[in-house]
Amino acid sequence: METSTDIRDIAAENYLAKKLNCAEAVSKAVLEAGGCASEVVDAVVASACGFGAGVGGAGCICGALAGGIMALSTFGKADKALIREQSRRLHAGFVEKHKVTCCRALGRGLAFGTPERKQYCSGLVRDVAELAVNITGE
Repeated sequence: METSTDIRDIAAENYLAKKLNCAEAVSKAVLEAGGCASEVVDAVVASACGFGAGVGGAGCICGALAGGIMALSTFGKADKALIREQSRRLHAGFVEKHKVTCCRALGRGLAFGTPERKQYCSGLVRDVAELAVNITGE
């Protein structure tokens, strides 16, 4: 399993250099760190596509947070109680640090597609990946 620092860097590289959206970048980093098979990673990353930019640009839930929840759900498999608990903890940790989960509110004043927005969102991607890996490692 990757360290918290490593996963933060891997998730940010997925987002900034590999051109994945926030949800894709987090889900890929977390699932690969957990040793998921490549076909599982690919399927989840493909499913995460619509969550980028706060659900396709609508600006609702943070895509990084959605990607983290998708990764936790994949690891949790059929244990719905575990998935709900881990998802709740990821959400709570995100809110504790960032106060809100709405993409529009998080990036207020930063237009989608600008370097400033990308840089800001890369921090969210880093934070969620670290939180999710820490939760799965417990």
